[in-house]
Amino acid sequence: MFFPARHAPVACVAEKAKVAEFLLTPPPLRLVSPRVAMRGGGAVNGPDRGAWYAAFELPTAQARSPSTKASSSPRWAGRRRASPYEDYRVDFSAELHDIRGSRNFNRCLDPASYVASQELAQQLLAEGALGIVYPSVRRPKGTCLACFRPALVMNVRKDKTYRFSWNKAGKLKIAIVG
Repeated sequence: MFFPARHAPVACVAEKAKVAEFLLTPPPLRLVSPRVAMRGGGAVNGPDRGAWYAAFELPTAQARSPSTKASSSPRWAGRRRASPYEDYRVDFSAELHDIRGSRNFNRCLDPASYVASQELAQQLLAEGALGIVYPSVRRPKGTCLACFRPALVMNVRKDKTYRFSWNKAGKLKIAIVG
């Protein structure tokens, strides 16, 4: 199945992912991917293995951004800084596990806890899955994708650059800057 998507620059590939896989991936992936590692892992990856996260829609990719998620946290009130957001378009051509529309996976869609989704990802990896397509928990009606194998990420191309900023009331403003 072919999935055109937008890269969401959040824990795209944790640094502890299998190094051999990155040495075999095209150079553009190395430029964007191995720099962010999240304590405890991401939505569908634990601390020992990364995943390439993407969204089908630009607003969904932007909602996954660390800056956007932090902006909704009360602990960041008064400390929000303007930050750039670079959008990348990527393609995937693989059979991915799709949990959209299935109630069996509702516990995996908890924005406050990645425990169930990480357990599902471990199970899928053990079964040889290449990745997962799932509904966004940050944007209603958005769709996200996590690819477990970096070599499946194809045709990486930079799109626009945006600037995230917040007004004094804490409302997010997104502007195209390049």
